[in-house]
Amino acid sequence: FPVTIHSLCSTSLIVQSSHGQRIGISFNCCCFIGATDLNVFKLTKKGRSASATGLSISDFEMEDVFGSLSFPMMKTMLHYEIERIRINPAQQTSIAILYFENSWELINKVGKKGEKGLLESIVSATRENIKPTDFIALENNATMYLCLVNSDITAATQMVGEVSKLIASLIKTNFNGFDIKISNKTKALETNNNSAFYLKQLSDSVMLV
Repeated sequence: FPVTIHSLCSTSLIVQSSHGQRIGISFNCCCFIGATDLNVFKLTKKGRSASATGLSISDFEMEDVFGSLSFPMMKTMLHYEIERIRINPAQQTSIAILYFENSWELINKVGKKGEKGLLESIVSATRENIKPTDFIALENNATMYLCLVNSDITAATQMVGEVSKLIASLIKTNFNGFDIKISNKTKALETNNNSAFYLKQLSDSVMLV
């Protein structure tokens, strides 16, 4: 029904119906969630990048990037890792996300033809600094997940921090001082939920800011 815009800014929108009733809808990127009084529109980091530049869509599947698992395979591997920890609670495994906030700028520099090689270089540099038993998955050209097998949260957090610094340094050195913005989060893998839940938790921890 007809609405009147009450106030508008880059991150919020408040609307009022023609009958004077406030409408309760909140938005998160393209996801609509019902509310009761206030209507607020907020973009995640990914949404803000997309609104400014458009989404950067790759011309290849992420599983084609050498050294990276597909995202569905990551979920399956985590499922088995959760079961392993459930059987042997003394084992500790951690999972992590690295989100490259301004990756679209870098991809614009290398072009679509150079995108796959760039991602393979990032995965290779990461692989050289984690254990052979650990695994890596790219969800897209801005989001990389790690499963750090038999690493407690303290050791894993330190490792992820070092990998983030290494990637940033390599990109700065090889792309004329380009500063890649990397958000990361590490958490201990638990057994009271499924792999999709924990990956969503990680994603929300860096995107919904």
